[in-house]
Amino acid sequence: MDLAAQFDLTAWCLVLPDDEGGCDVIWRFWLPEAAVPLLDRLNQGRVSEWAQDGWIILCDGEVIEYEDV
Repeated sequence: MDLAAQFDLTAWCLVLPDDEGGCDVIWRFWLPEAAVPLLDRLNQGRVSEWAQDGWIILCDGEVIEYEDV
């Protein structure tokens, strides 16, 4: 788990062994909704696309409420 600052992602990763000797990885990312306009300008609008595609979970407001995580 990587807990975010105000305009940063919170990331969570779970690594599980699989039946073939490898592993499966599950990722989740959270971002304050207020950070999207700035990050979109810096990343050619990709942050909004990632949120629409379900790769990033947007949290209401300017900070991530850790209860949401």
